[in-house]
Amino acid sequence: APAPGAVEVDEQAAERALERTLVAGGALLLPAGQAEIEPSFTYTRRENDLSPVLIDVGGGDLALTNPNVERNELTPALGFRVGLPWDSQVELSIPYNFVQQDEIVDAGAARFTSDGWGNGIGDLRVGLAKTLLREGVVRPDLIARVTYNTGLGERDDNDIPLDGGFSAVSGQLVALKRQDPLAFVASGFYQKTFDDNDFNPGDQYGFNLGAFLAASPETSLRFQFQTTYVDDIDVDGRTLSDSDRVEGIFVVGASSILGRGVLLDIAGGIGLTDEAPDYFISISLPIRFDLPVL
Repeated sequence: APAPGAVEVDEQAAERALERTLVAGGALLLPAGQAEIEPSFTYTRRENDLSPVLIDVGGGDLALTNPNVERNELTPALGFRVGLPWDSQVELSIPYNFVQQDEIVDAGAARFTSDGWGNGIGDLRVGLAKTLLREGVVRPDLIARVTYNTGLGERDDNDIPLDGGFSAVSGQLVALKRQDPLAFVASGFYQKTFDDNDFNPGDQYGFNLGAFLAASPETSLRFQFQTTYVDDIDVDGRTLSDSDRVEGIFVVGASSILGRGVLLDIAGGIGLTDEAPDYFISISLPIRFDLPVL
């Protein structure tokens, strides 16, 4: 029996929690015949300066100013993944976007404000992942993933921009290397975004570095650094200079097994660049079950 005040660590339980967290994060795939449904909710706070614009301050006078936009984004989502034969996995996810936005424009003595709510369904994403390499003494696990973003979601509502409406295809490679009780994850991706009505918000590419720790019975912790580069916006075949951006985020998360097949995951992130969200908080509940048909 453990000493008073001490916790007896169940290594199998800790490994199970770590494995569940890696699957939820896309660094491992489900075994064939198993599936997970994952309801989630994310709150994101953004405070960003937009590109300088000219506004009419009255009397025919124009002023050059930088609008400031403050956004509160609430995003419930539902994800689904199924383990397939040949070390592969099919993935689907769909969010719903609620956005409260305040826009503030200071132009000398004049100050203009607008606020409002927008909401709409997001883009359905469909993906296929395949394990290319199994971990060895030196080599890591290596997973390749291709995802199609359907672009069927709402692009805006009540003149509030929403995160949807543009179709895209992305490719990702994820490497996983274990060093018990740690697991190190590195990934990189590229997303090609397609034009719609002569408008393209820009291709994206980036990388993710993370360390996952089997911290205690049925609990794991993780620390991640995520960076995304977004290319310049194209409008009517013309590139808007200086419209590209870099989003760097530091993420801390914890996961714990609540019961048979049920994992609770909580994460928070802080933006490290001007274009990144100020912060976000997310909670998800992956629920695993068997599929007798596979």
